[in-house]
Amino acid sequence: LAFFFLMILLADRFSKNQIKGMLKAASELGVGLKVIDLGIVTTPLLESAVRTFAADGGVMITASHNPLEQNGWKYMRSGKAPPAGLLWQGGALLNAHDMASVIYRTKRFINSVYKGDVDIAGLIGAVSDSDVADIMGSHGNTVYYEEALDAYAKGLRDFIKNDNAFGVRFVSDANNGSWSRVGPDLLKRLGVDEAKVVFLNSGAGHPAHGIEPIGDALDEAKKALKESGAKIGIVYDFDADRGNLVALKPDGAAEEVSPQDVVALNVWAELRRSQEFDRAVYPKGLAVVAHCATSDRTKEIAQSFGAAFVNVETGEINVVDKMTELERQGYFVPIGVEGYNGGTVFRKATCRDGL
Repeated sequence: LAFFFLMILLADRFSKNQIKGMLKAASELGVGLKVIDLGIVTTPLLESAVRTFAADGGVMITASHNPLEQNGWKYMRSGKAPPAGLLWQGGALLNAHDMASVIYRTKRFINSVYKGDVDIAGLIGAVSDSDVADIMGSHGNTVYYEEALDAYAKGLRDFIKNDNAFGVRFVSDANNGSWSRVGPDLLKRLGVDEAKVVFLNSGAGHPAHGIEPIGDALDEAKKALKESGAKIGIVYDFDADRGNLVALKPDGAAEEVSPQDVVALNVWAELRRSQEFDRAVYPKGLAVVAHCATSDRTKEIAQSFGAAFVNVETGEINVVDKMTELERQGYFVPIGVEGYNGGTVFRKATCRDGL
């Protein structure tokens, strides 16, 4: 029995300790363990890769849109294929219930260490540094990264279904985050002419401005719009599951595009192109899931298409879980909304995607 885990190694110290713990646990359980290190990648690519490799789970080390010193772990669900016909949650984050179990077990283990019931030094020493080095050495091997990126790009092309979608000149501000590496590689696969892209802050490392893509963090992209003549720009957070848009107005001014406008447009577009679905499989019709801070305008758009509009608590995985639940009840759910920032979850995806 082999367990496959994907990891993004954004912090070597965290990564080494995580791998040591996983190797020790696998040894105690008597199972094989294979860890694939994709290096620095975005959250949407990681969750896609969990599905691509049919991994049993995924681990991401990231602070997301928090300060870098607040790095932590995100854990993903299995990427094994689901029963036919069900919306796939492969690679999605663990929900609150599952994470509560992880946190409870962790606290119980830490208490055992404090009491002296567990020899933590012995546990750490049970896995050699060379074992970890062999796994982390795969970071230099780009085969898995390229395969994951190819599959992710294919999924995006199949979703967009428009070869001219990226013909416009635009600004891309990675803020020195994970999009710095993934963005150029992905855009090439989507057939984007690099000469039409103005890349800003594309050296992975310390952020060039605020990590949250709001307010002053958009200023550099606005300036680039005016100087380059590009029509639109996107500013990413560090793990690139979110991005805010800026646009050049006809009068030459550059301004942020309201995230709630982006949500409204996305919902309208998805419902408009989702009119042809199998009503024998989805007899209850269309539905949209949104978290509680979503504008009522989006609800009105959904209802204008005859779609049910269902609210959930804040949390991306709450949206994904409810989308899946509704599809099992007989609804067709083409899109979900999470975040005041305009984050949308498209059907068959399991997270927001800045792109």
